[in-house]
Amino acid sequence: MKVKSRMSRVKGWLTHEDIELLEEASKRQLKYPKNPAKKYNCKSCSYTWLYHSLRCPVCSSAETEQIK
Repeated sequence: MKVKSRMSRVKGWLTHEDIELLEEASKRQLKYPKNPAKKYNCKSCSYTWLYHSLRCPVCSSAETEQIK
């Protein structure tokens, strides 16, 4: 049975190998370009949401706009 040191418990559950693997993966070229989510905003109540709708889901106002 492998005994964990006190420092590994303090640091968390990632090992040095896991951290190195994540650092290498972050430097790689992406297969697909990033496509950020489209945000929509209500002009009446200033509520923000992530899907297209004809009216605001909070106040039912038709004055909505897409935020870039």
